[in-house]
Amino acid sequence: MACLQNRQAPVYYMQSVNSSPKGKIALVTMGGQAQVVTFAVDGLLAMGEMLSAVMVLHLSPEDPRVRRALAQLSAEFAGDRYRGQPLEFRRVPVQAEGRPLVAITDGREAGAVWMLARDLLARLKEEGRALHLCIAGGPRLLG
Repeated sequence: MACLQNRQAPVYYMQSVNSSPKGKIALVTMGGQAQVVTFAVDGLLAMGEMLSAVMVLHLSPEDPRVRRALAQLSAEFAGDRYRGQPLEFRRVPVQAEGRPLVAITDGREAGAVWMLARDLLARLKEEGRALHLCIAGGPRLLG
């Protein structure tokens, strides 16, 4: 899935990596729109992918849009189920120097987010997880 429009519009990119007996994880970045996550999950499920978990990398819920999107996702994935099927839902807040980020505003914060994402991907691959990556977001998230 790929979509690139003007600078204000969200950017979407989905990439699958290997298969794994330990369960497949969808790792999705989210700015302030819950449907980015549900569109990615719905697309993967429609392709027959058997997901065990969805991890959402997100900015601080201090931002009302992020807070609202996380509330919507919590309702969609209530009880670690999605559309009647078991599917673990996990939030991964973006932080720099131990504090949640409302936006990525400089190179230092962008570097901290890059290290967080890199370390998370490395840990999941070390666990033998298959990953589906959906990188989406506008300028506040992509830096």
